[in-house]
Amino acid sequence: MSRKLLDKNFCVLPWTGFELEPNGVVKNCIISEETLGNIHQNSIEDILQSKKNLEIKTQMLNKEFPNNCKGCYFQEKDRATSFESISSRLYYAKELGPSIDSNLLDKKDNFDLNHVDLRWTNHCNQACVYCSPEYSSKWATELDKTINQINKQEIKLKNMYSTMLNN
Repeated sequence: MSRKLLDKNFCVLPWTGFELEPNGVVKNCIISEETLGNIHQNSIEDILQSKKNLEIKTQMLNKEFPNNCKGCYFQEKDRATSFESISSRLYYAKELGPSIDSNLLDKKDNFDLNHVDLRWTNHCNQACVYCSPEYSSKWATELDKTINQINKQEIKLKNMYSTMLNN
């Protein structure tokens, strides 16, 4: 496992995966503050090599704390005194860290897909207080919001993912 994963500012996800929301938005993870792009406008390949994602990686390599990741940093702030939750950053370091090539995290241009958080639709019959219509059809109905779903990029991504699983 790369020693970088032990740094408090470092997360493996920008090098190994992404999160795709039902509206086509791509983020590093569900807690990310900023979007990297949208598959309705760009390919997933272009989004993952975008200036924004490369900036996040560069900041981590420079031992800086990207604003995009402040949700995890905030969760970890009181970690020494509380075990009620674990940040996405720590979870993925534990889950993905041991299985990746230690040289992967050395350069901002590197990427090796190991994790995809796919949220194809917002079909959910719950209305959790921390959620929104983008993730909950119950909230969408309650708030009378229409959420656009499948498009050609998503179908391409589904096919790519299915092929990856079958190999």
